[in-house]
Amino acid sequence: MDLLKNKHDHFTPEELAIKKIVKKDVGKKEVEQKEVEPNIDLERYKDQEGVTVKDLDRGFWLIKNRQNFILARNVFLAVLGVVFWGFFLSAFGAYFVFGMKQDSLILNRITQNSFPSHNYFVDASPKNLEIGNVQIFEFLPGRYDFLTEVKNPNSNHWVEIEYTFTSGEKMIENNKVTILPGSNKYILALGKELDWRPGEVDFKISAVRWHRIDAHKYGNWNVFRGNRLDGIIISDTDISLSSENSLSEKVDLNSVNFKVKNNTSFNYAEADFVILLSANNRLVSVYRYVLNDFYSGFEKNVSIIFPGQLSGVDRIEIVPDINIINNNVFSKFKGEGSVK
Repeated sequence: MDLLKNKHDHFTPEELAIKKIVKKDVGKKEVEQKEVEPNIDLERYKDQEGVTVKDLDRGFWLIKNRQNFILARNVFLAVLGVVFWGFFLSAFGAYFVFGMKQDSLILNRITQNSFPSHNYFVDASPKNLEIGNVQIFEFLPGRYDFLTEVKNPNSNHWVEIEYTFTSGEKMIENNKVTILPGSNKYILALGKELDWRPGEVDFKISAVRWHRIDAHKYGNWNVFRGNRLDGIIISDTDISLSSENSLSEKVDLNSVNFKVKNNTSFNYAEADFVILLSANNRLVSVYRYVLNDFYSGFEKNVSIIFPGQLSGVDRIEIVPDINIINNNVFSKFKGEGSVK
């Protein structure tokens, strides 16, 4: 009995169905076993490894519909293939009908059009500088000025040159200068004291560096140049020759007077002016004047006194000589550097 009791203790009420059999017989009592239907609640089923009834139902549903999933996948791939093949055939057909003709036309143009000729590169490259004769002016015994005019005929190139003035094998001047596009440049060697009398003087360019105008930096060059130079106004020019004045009794002194105004929007730290004096259409003297702190709106009456025996001067030409490509010629605003 103890063994049976212990055995029944291992069953839970949910797992154990009580079987009662009662058999009655007239004359004596007999016990007979009769089966009773078990009362099982699957919702309360718990597997020891954690698999629930819902998991089992889901797995059964997946297995049951496996063929449907395979069919859906195949249909999706077939539709995708039809779409991509449709695009491919459409593109290939368009190329076959139209693209091949276009390729043939382009190929014919390439083969018919020759590469740029030598003349094309010659026209695109900068033309040579035009150099004038060297002029010599002796303004005092043993003291000389030298001048030559160099023209840059190129409207899209500016140039840096290194040059020399020489007389025979003797060096007079060695320097470098920038010539703006489409402009003339008076190149000077002033106040040279020589212990020999120069005969024929040669002007030679030893190095040339061309630069194409950068449209991103300068835009339209003519507008860029005009905004910075056209507003410099020279007026009221006058000259007083030594034979007409009493500046000095011992030395012949001449004076040039003029008014200069900066009508541009730019401030110049330094502005150079070349002064050319002519008599009967012949250049007789040259001078350079430097004006510092030439600010926008600034106006000044300039008087320059210089030695030399001059007569018959009937023309005065004053030319601004400012390298507007060099940012150092412009005055800096406060905060960007010192103002001269």
